[in-house]
Amino acid sequence: MLTGKRIPDSELAVRELLGRLQDPDISTQALEEVIARDPVLGIRTLRLVNSTFHRRLNKIESLQ
Repeated sequence: MLTGKRIPDSELAVRELLGRLQDPDISTQALEEVIARDPVLGIRTLRLVNSTFHRRLNKIESLQ
C-alpha cells in the first residue's frame, strides 16, 4: 500500500496540462478539455489571458 501526501486535483491538472503542452501537435480543443476539467485552472487561465500583460481588444470570457 502506498502512503504519503495526496496531490491536490488542481496540481494534477496543471501537471497534465504541462505534459500535454510538450506535444507540438496538440490541438486547442484537447488543451481546452484539460483546462475545463479543473475550475480553478480554468479561472486562472482566463485571468492570465485577460491580464494587462496579455491584453487583447476583446475580453475572453470562455475557454471555448
